[in-house]
Amino acid sequence: MLWTNDRCKELEALRSLLCEVSTINRGSGCIERIQKCIELADRLQQFDLDSGRESFWYFLHAQAIADRQAAAIEQR
Repeated sequence: MLWTNDRCKELEALRSLLCEVSTINRGSGCIERIQKCIELADRLQQFDLDSGRESFWYFLHAQAIADRQAAAIEQR
């Protein structure tokens, strides 16, 4: 199963990052929002060397490639 609990948590972190970025210029707390965005972005790009677990960004990238390849095969 590709969408494990930890991957779903990372997907939620991506949603949170997008929400934070979209609200940076909508009021006070700009510096805190930028710091939170940096932390979330770092977490989503982090590769776990101990477990060999790829980053969420790489996971999404690989899934997109696999989906495109599968769609190309289906169209043939």
